[in-house]
Amino acid sequence: MFKHVAPILLFLALLAISCQAVRNGAGRRLTADQLHIAEDPAAAGKIIFLTYQVRYDSMAKTYHFRLQQKQFANGLLSPDMLAEKPAPQQHYFNCEITGDAGKQYVQVQDPLNQEVEYPGEPNNDAALTRTVIRAAEGEMTIRFQHQPGLKTLIIQSPNSQQQLKTIYHAKF
Repeated sequence: MFKHVAPILLFLALLAISCQAVRNGAGRRLTADQLHIAEDPAAAGKIIFLTYQVRYDSMAKTYHFRLQQKQFANGLLSPDMLAEKPAPQQHYFNCEITGDAGKQYVQVQDPLNQEVEYPGEPNNDAALTRTVIRAAEGEMTIRFQHQPGLKTLIIQSPNSQQQLKTIYHAKF
């Protein structure tokens, strides 16, 4: 009797684990990555560059971000450049950086859907042709100014109705 119960219990345990992984991977719940920049003294007062490897899972309809590199550079970005929230644009991610000093906004081209322009017909000098180059994975870099009390990085992508959907969340 016990011989038949053990495989069934093992099967049910494996099924429960796989269901949990699918549920979490379906985009219903975002976990926040820890970037460990807020407490890094090397970042104080500098420009921060975060380079991410980006991949899209079409089955689960979720983006996957993996931090490739953190770099700090001397200098200051114009506060006006980062102050206004940009309007959603197709093929661009909107990034929001929050901290004690307020919010910063950056718009970055979606590395998986890059729109390019090139000369159209040879006999039509004025017209440019646009096309979207789609990729399975790509790399993007987010640039922003360090500020005291950095808290979160949120990356959002516009849907077909140009409404923003959060696809990544990280804590500094």
